[in-house]
Amino acid sequence: MSFEGFQKFVNGGLGSDKEVVWRVPQNIPTPTETSGYLEPIVELFYRLLNEYPQAVDLKFHYPMTEDEAVYVEIGYNKGVYYNADYLFYDQYSLEELASPTPYGVYNDAGFPEEVMRMNYDTFGGNWWDSG
Repeated sequence: MSFEGFQKFVNGGLGSDKEVVWRVPQNIPTPTETSGYLEPIVELFYRLLNEYPQAVDLKFHYPMTEDEAVYVEIGYNKGVYYNADYLFYDQYSLEELASPTPYGVYNDAGFPEEVMRMNYDTFGGNWWDSG
């Protein structure tokens, strides 16, 4: 949705209290140690491979700053994005962080968040040619 006011109106009208912006959460303020065997992002990759064997793809987005979290998209259907899980992890401790936006774990999304998430698949995605 391009118009911020309209987006807020629809989101609020559907009953959502989530932010209607896309943003990656910030890290936990104090850097902490991970297990130390692998670089944190590599450790996270192998952990998620084991936790989500049904995933069609795992997309990792590296933090742009020292304060930003690691963002991971877990897709379950090729060419379909609304039902993906959008997960965020502290880049130092790998602790999972909650998202204040509609983009988080799909099963935690209510109806208003599902409508927001379906926007791309409906208007810009390739749902008609996902095979």
